[in-house]
Amino acid sequence: MSAPSIDTTHPRPLDTLSMRVVRAKTLLDIAAPVKPEFFAPHPSRCRTAPSTVPDSDGSASLSPAQIRRRLNLVQSAETERAIHKVVRIVGLACIEAELGLRSVHQLSRWMNLPTYEKMNRRSQLAQRIRPEHQDRTSTRTLSSRLNRIDDNIYEASTSVKVGDRVRAAALRLERHRTGWKVTAIELG
Repeated sequence: MSAPSIDTTHPRPLDTLSMRVVRAKTLLDIAAPVKPEFFAPHPSRCRTAPSTVPDSDGSASLSPAQIRRRLNLVQSAETERAIHKVVRIVGLACIEAELGLRSVHQLSRWMNLPTYEKMNRRSQLAQRIRPEHQDRTSTRTLSSRLNRIDDNIYEASTSVKVGDRVRAAALRLERHRTGWKVTAIELG
């Protein structure tokens, strides 16, 4: 039996494809392996996870107490984001209401009744002394800070840029049914 003749001038498409696969495999074998530490985050940029207990199959699992702790951390982070949003909105709206740029009635949803009445009275007093030809200045929230008193009470401050001035607002928020209400406010 004679060996089949191989035509080297015109390779078949399958041979070309198989040669490329072989070349790719050899290039991957030749390349230096990447160390897993290269992809690990820097220790100063991450929190250490609590130790996990390995299961019988070798995989790691969390204890129920660790799961509850992590769930509480996630829920408190979401709560703080929501409160930051409320603080920024209400602080900006209060200063705009005092300047006459916004109606005070828009704040009734966010405040309890005594705080709303205080803000309404303050807005009316500011309207009496405000000049009639006041120009419309732009306002925006610069920053906000949050301080947790307990699970149902937060105190916060925010700074608002009004034209070329910066004003501050301090708020106390308390959980009310499903949302948060401002129960005290001080404007600077």
